[in-house]
Amino acid sequence: MSYNFTAMLLVQSLMLLLLWESASGFGLRCKEEERMALLQIKAELQQQIELEWEGMECCSWERVSCHPITGHVTKLDLGVLPMLDSILLNATTFLPLRQLRSLSLSGLGITMAGAGFESWSSLSKLKILDLSYNLLINNTIISSLAKVSSLRALDLENTGIVGNIPVKEFSALNLEVVNLRKCRLYGNLPYLGDWSSLKALSLAGSSLDGNITSTGKIPRGLTKLTSLEAFSVAYNNLSGPTLGVQSQFDTFDNRSYEGNPNLCGPPLSQSCFSNHDTKLPSFPDGAEDHRRDESIDFLILFGSFALFFVVSFWGFMAVLYFKRDWRFALFTMVDEFGDMIYVRVVLFVRKIRAARRDN
Repeated sequence: MSYNFTAMLLVQSLMLLLLWESASGFGLRCKEEERMALLQIKAELQQQIELEWEGMECCSWERVSCHPITGHVTKLDLGVLPMLDSILLNATTFLPLRQLRSLSLSGLGITMAGAGFESWSSLSKLKILDLSYNLLINNTIISSLAKVSSLRALDLENTGIVGNIPVKEFSALNLEVVNLRKCRLYGNLPYLGDWSSLKALSLAGSSLDGNITSTGKIPRGLTKLTSLEAFSVAYNNLSGPTLGVQSQFDTFDNRSYEGNPNLCGPPLSQSCFSNHDTKLPSFPDGAEDHRRDESIDFLILFGSFALFFVVSFWGFMAVLYFKRDWRFALFTMVDEFGDMIYVRVVLFVRKIRAARRDN
């Protein structure tokens, strides 16, 4: 008992020591290789951003976050607003930051020199990448990041992404969060059913339009994105009915669709029935399928009973027709049963009358 108590006390003391070191910053030992990489990044940015990175403890520097135990750099926020014109960064400068999980280069107007984003395949911990407000970032960024298999969230808001949504390339990245807000996209909203891992998608203000009468409508394939938790196609020029209450889309409010004057149906206030050229799509959901199956089962059961009754009744009548002794016995039994009921009713009535006379 005393040994277990002593061991538990030691464990608790160690945990308190680690918490104290984390809170005080004493436990954060900046890795020299990572500190040198950060200083190189500072040198490349010094003409555009003033970074007060000095001293040996890089974990205490602004815009830098480290793991509280190991001291590895896990988050680097270099984002700025308003946007800068152009900064040339060497992609390989970031490679020593092997434990980096979140990186923001928003608004830097970056151009990657050297091996480019393709070299980031060794950043196996990188999950969040913010490249928003970089107009020099174009469609090639998607294929360049294909080897960063750990990436789960990609912010490309207001970048140089143009044209149709490159669905195939995005699907290969296995992303969970994609922000293409304010990009210069065009055409109709494509089939996105292959993005099975997608949890959040924003295409707001991306100039999606297409032909109002045929394309430019919200495709049914979006209902296959069963993991989708956040969705916005606001402020485009889409037309036709929304996906309404289909699948997980019943959780999205009108903010997901606002700014599209030709859209109708829930959760928007504009009804599709007021537009004779547009009808609401009819997609049977699970509840309707269940009710339809129940109706079919009831009809089958009722039909089976009816058929059994008809066959049994007329079969019995046929037997009585050909079996004279059975017919005679049945009618005799019916007569006797009727006589017995008649006698019982007469006796019961007499008892009631006798009881009334006695009163």
